[in-house]
Amino acid sequence: MIEVHSVKKYYGSFLAVDDVSFDVRPGEIVAFVGPNGAGKSTVLKMIATYLMPDAGSITVNGRDVVKNSLDVRGSIGYMPEKSISYEGMRVDRFLKFVGEARGLAGSTLKKNFDWVVNSCGIEEVLHKRVGQCSKGYQRRVSLAMSLIHDPGVILMDEPTHGLDPLQVLALRDFLKSLKRDRAILFSSHIFQEVVAICDRVLIINNARLLADGTVVEIAGKAGIPQVVNCVIEAPPDELRGALDRLTSGCVGNFVEAGAGVAHVEIEKKNGGLRGDVEKMCSVAGWSIRSFIEQPLDLEIVFAEIVRKSNEEATVQ
Repeated sequence: MIEVHSVKKYYGSFLAVDDVSFDVRPGEIVAFVGPNGAGKSTVLKMIATYLMPDAGSITVNGRDVVKNSLDVRGSIGYMPEKSISYEGMRVDRFLKFVGEARGLAGSTLKKNFDWVVNSCGIEEVLHKRVGQCSKGYQRRVSLAMSLIHDPGVILMDEPTHGLDPLQVLALRDFLKSLKRDRAILFSSHIFQEVVAICDRVLIINNARLLADGTVVEIAGKAGIPQVVNCVIEAPPDELRGALDRLTSGCVGNFVEAGAGVAHVEIEKKNGGLRGDVEKMCSVAGWSIRSFIEQPLDLEIVFAEIVRKSNEEATVQ
């Protein structure tokens, strides 16, 4: 569990993080998205105890990152954007060294070593020096290093940087397999990656947190509608009237209509579309044959939220 409350961080007179608050619960994968220099890496470094906040508080599993920094370090796995591995060491020896530094020994060290080697796909480079590995393999070694002690909280800064497409897909599946009892927070510039694996998105710009929620929730706040294509067993005229009577901002566009069945495209700006349609059909006694959500473009959502934020900052 990560809890960040009203955190600020200065570099000299420059305010890098301004009054940021959020949490990440076990079982969640949360993505941190923002322009370069927005404050993403700084927040991750504060959670990891590499930096101390100048105001506010951060706790990991109930432990304060300032007062209990050693305990916090023992419970997290941190994968920074740049590799911090010893390039002159062999990969296998490096990982065992990190495991021993984490207090692992004997069968536990062997079990965890075998797990990260297999999960991160680094069997082929175990006997190479870290510095001799390709950039993609170095990233995977860095991931293995951050997981060797099987932490309950995982922090990753641009985890797919340098990975090829197949490696990216493998990492996505691996993170999903990890999330059941872990809190995972990562930063990324790759919107497709965020949509593919995250449960929630944090959008940060100019040091301030602008949005926290699912992609659908954030899109609704930005005024970008959720759109679905559905087939409903209902008389088209009655369905059209029911959609018109909805008070939740739904708009229906009939793609095709026949006797007792309608194929309709529905959009809504403030989320909750599935619940609205299911309730409407339940009350009327209609059946939903299919309900297909059109994927939201996170890049458009992100750009709109940042644009509005920049406009507000200019006005102020």
